[in-house]
Amino acid sequence: MKLKLLWRPASVLLAALYLFGCDSSSESQPDIDYVASVPSSPVYYGTGLEFTPIVGVPAQTENGERVFVDDLYNFDYQLGTSYELRLVTYLAGDGTYFKVDEIISAQPDPIGTLYTYSEVELVRTSFTEKSAGVFAFFGYPFVCAADVDCASLVAINQSGGLVEVEFEYTGGTVPMTLVRWN
Repeated sequence: MKLKLLWRPASVLLAALYLFGCDSSSESQPDIDYVASVPSSPVYYGTGLEFTPIVGVPAQTENGERVFVDDLYNFDYQLGTSYELRLVTYLAGDGTYFKVDEIISAQPDPIGTLYTYSEVELVRTSFTEKSAGVFAFFGYPFVCAADVDCASLVAINQSGGLVEVEFEYTGGTVPMTLVRWN
């Protein structure tokens, strides 16, 4: 009787391990690869849109398909750097996913390059403070120039107002610096 009681859980466990190990449908299989160009600065999709404004970095594939950097697995995008990437698509049960297979090139912009964003709507995620002295513009980190009051900008976040911001590529660990906002 004791052997029979032990056999049932052991057989269920072995069957589960076999099914889990042999179920290739749960694993993603490579499908297509692309070469994608990623610009050095994001695009602001803001006011007048029916959804919450976002900042996205569109990657243009060689066949004209657009994907966003946020959708890429295995990739740490840095503002101010243009990339050429080899992407592999993986088909899984719930959709297609893009993974960076290779960084073909990474070219930082020249120090001093300016990026201006007009009519940025102040919503919950527009400007936040990540840590002491490091802020974020829709999740992308930046620091503030000595004469710029970023704490006030974060304080008016979520007001629904509009601001214009200008960043400068300064390189370093946090390569973007907010040089102006109004």
